[in-house]
Amino acid sequence: MKKTVTVELDRKRKIAWDNRAQYRLGSLARPPRPQDFANPRKAFSALCAFLWAMVEGDDFAAPEDIAPHVDSQRALELMHAVLEAFPKSEEAEKNVGGSTPSSLPASS
Repeated sequence: MKKTVTVELDRKRKIAWDNRAQYRLGSLARPPRPQDFANPRKAFSALCAFLWAMVEGDDFAAPEDIAPHVDSQRALELMHAVLEAFPKSEEAEKNVGGSTPSSLPASS
């Protein structure tokens, strides 16, 4: 079951880690991983990419469209919200960043 978290971007928005978010994140040329939050050079772009992938609706065309709505004072709060929306199992963590979920049938 997906967990929905409300965040403040341009307005209050709901984010969730679900099949749509996994697809959107995997569609990026270089999908980020949650571990990128710990890397100062990658943290901001990873946060924008995760928020873009997880936000409900299609108001943002690309991760860079989220960037103007993420200020440095709230970045840590938003990172926590993103991580809060993830399932808590180890298997789910392996599937972050565009990997194929183990719950999907393997193709033959």
